[in-house]
Amino acid sequence: MASLRRGCTHLWLDRLCIMQTSKDDKRWQIKEMYRMYQSCSVCVVLAGGLQYMVSLEEETAWIHCGWTLQEALAPPIIEVLFAWKLHSGQAIAATGVGNSERLEEVVPNQSAVTSLSLLLKTCTTGVMSFIRDGHSNSLMVEAKIFSAYPMQHTYNDIPFWRPTRKIFSPNVAALCIAMDNDMDEDTKLYAIWKSALMRTSSRPVDMVFSIMGLFGVTLDPICFMKDDRLSATIALARAILEKGGRATWLGASFKLPPCKQLPTFSVFPCTQVAGKALFKGQEVSEMMDSEYHCPGALVPFPQGSMDKNGFFTFTAKAVRVMATTGTEVPSTSPSPSILKAKDESLWRVCDTTDSHNTQGAAFAVLLGWFNVYVPNVTPAHDADNIRAMLVTEHAPGKFHVHSYVFLSMRCKPWVTAWEERSFCVGPETPSDTEVEPEEALVEVTTPPDLQLLHSAPNFPERSRPTLMDTAARKARWAVPQHTLERHYGKNIDSF
Repeated sequence: MASLRRGCTHLWLDRLCIMQTSKDDKRWQIKEMYRMYQSCSVCVVLAGGLQYMVSLEEETAWIHCGWTLQEALAPPIIEVLFAWKLHSGQAIAATGVGNSERLEEVVPNQSAVTSLSLLLKTCTTGVMSFIRDGHSNSLMVEAKIFSAYPMQHTYNDIPFWRPTRKIFSPNVAALCIAMDNDMDEDTKLYAIWKSALMRTSSRPVDMVFSIMGLFGVTLDPICFMKDDRLSATIALARAILEKGGRATWLGASFKLPPCKQLPTFSVFPCTQVAGKALFKGQEVSEMMDSEYHCPGALVPFPQGSMDKNGFFTFTAKAVRVMATTGTEVPSTSPSPSILKAKDESLWRVCDTTDSHNTQGAAFAVLLGWFNVYVPNVTPAHDADNIRAMLVTEHAPGKFHVHSYVFLSMRCKPWVTAWEERSFCVGPETPSDTEVEPEEALVEVTTPPDLQLLHSAPNFPERSRPTLMDTAARKARWAVPQHTLERHYGKNIDSF
């Protein structure tokens, strides 16, 4: 029904149309998958699978699957089919900013469709404001089909019977950004790398094959072993750079440690058929930030080249730094003399006289300006928006990524004046170029109890609440879909 309303006469289902018993067919399908999605009239997402139609209040594993990323980005139109009994109408994310979109019934009192972009935005804030056709009052519907599951109960906030919600989830935000046509192209590509890092697949190499088409690259699956995500990643990065693309993977996660074999990338989480991407027992999305790169605000990502061993050669603005002791106090001035990296290490900014001696050097390399993501809004508060990559020299002319540095937006004039320098960043030692088993990089255990986000409403009041504070409070008042459907029932015309 959902496809017929769009005038479609044929359906393509991956489980039905891929010959799972034929390696040749699977290889061909992998190479052609992006083109298939790109050529379709409409892609209908069934977040809960073919056997069960989920409602908006049910969290699904769809956003954690590696192959669904191009499903969300390649087609010209992407709709979600879900269980729904509240009729057709207009819907918008809880921020109330931007245009509302249609939510259309497919089978009356059973199902409805709306755009994937709308549902992602509503899952980002945790609330969908819905106005039925012919009515003016809105319903605040709980939305967590793609994430935003409850975190824990607290009795410090009203309504006290509702749990504190996990909103602005990085995996949902990253996909929102990647789908936003108003964003810069490199901003969307950065979001794709972030999104892929938080996804899983049955084969590690599929984490590269599932996104290569989004970068305009086609790799031959026969050239890579199923566990060789490293070689496939290097091949994809090299192809992107050879086409004149930028290193939009830099800083995809500022909290995960760098990959030893490919330090301009974060470590690769363990892949699995189902579940979520984990690193040392913690969900990877908990180690990511809901933010995006703004090339026009400062600098774009660098261009360059990468060799077969993963050494990335590029030019970027940088300032020389030197490791210092813990007795130093990080500076908060617009041109700080002491920098504190994300790994808690302290670094003194070198003056002009010793900045040209590069032996055993370390540099803060400017990556650019990053904004926190809120649907249809750009936050104005200082969130240490300027980011730099801390690299240290391990051999003459060879550097590796040590950590990252966050700087206040007040530092913009200072970092703009940094000199352009050339770098070659790659593995620290030759042995690091050998493929290390993923199981040695990550531990797959039960995730610990989730901690409250700093945007949660039971945190100490700020003098001026942020957009995230306001959205978190509003999310607590959202009503589960089944409650609304049970309450209105046959009297739905009365609301």
